[in-house]
Amino acid sequence: MFSSNLHRNDPPEHSPADFAVSAADVVDIAGTLFPLGLWRAELDTGLFYWSAETFRIHGMEFSAAPINLKQALSCYHAQDVQLMGRLVEDAAVGRSDFSAALRLGDDAGGYRQIVFGGRYRDVGAGELIGYFHEVSGSPTPK
Repeated sequence: MFSSNLHRNDPPEHSPADFAVSAADVVDIAGTLFPLGLWRAELDTGLFYWSAETFRIHGMEFSAAPINLKQALSCYHAQDVQLMGRLVEDAAVGRSDFSAALRLGDDAGGYRQIVFGGRYRDVGAGELIGYFHEVSGSPTPK
């Protein structure tokens, strides 16, 4: 059936329902292309939760409990910690999206580049959700 449709010159009409791909499907597919970790922050409690891949990107052991934010932030270049704080605060207050390239420390004393992004989600008292995407595994200058 599939192979007989490969050479059709008159493809059938289809509706958006025919292209049903869930958000979970997109995350799973993207994760096969590059390291992609997810995170969530509850605005009323200030607690942050990370996916297993986010812990791996940061070189930390997975935990289902909220992350130790002080420990996690200590992995970043000091200027980037300030930037992360501003991005998260602005997104929470302005109910907006954000993304930025950051420097994450590596075992050799250098930095790896990652992209940190997220957005406000109107759930309960409000929360932020987002991702960490590892751009390069090679060190960047301090």
